[in-house]
Amino acid sequence: MIAKINELPEEERMAVKQNLANKLLKNTSSLLPISEAFKMYSTKPKKRNPSVDQLKRYRSYFNRFSTWLSNEFPKIKYVNEINHQVVDKYMTELWAGNISENTYNKHLTFFRSMFSAISINAGLNENVWKKKYLTRRSILMVIRKIDMGA
Repeated sequence: MIAKINELPEEERMAVKQNLANKLLKNTSSLLPISEAFKMYSTKPKKRNPSVDQLKRYRSYFNRFSTWLSNEFPKIKYVNEINHQVVDKYMTELWAGNISENTYNKHLTFFRSMFSAISINAGLNENVWKKKYLTRRSILMVIRKIDMGA
């Protein structure tokens, strides 16, 4: 079976591996409901303790994502069910929402940090937010270079 999976194209191979890992984790005690994820994150020690205002901002980022997730993917109930495709779609829609570079990057940084902090409790085998997402500034710089060369 492993040999067959390794013969698949890279993206498909990664999706199959993620799916198998999720199936293996499904019946473990490390399932964290999405509704409990922020509470779990807020109890984890961090390099720097966020201020009350930062925690409110983080909570709003999480609520925005959680609401979006329940509308777009209502069958997803646990943190470990969130995959690269879900994150890609969210980040794309966030980008399209005409938010500032700073806000986009803060969302990305927060979710990377949050998923790292809760990874063990959530039964995560990887942090799907650490994929090769460019910051909004980097994306704009690439677009400008393309426009200048065209």
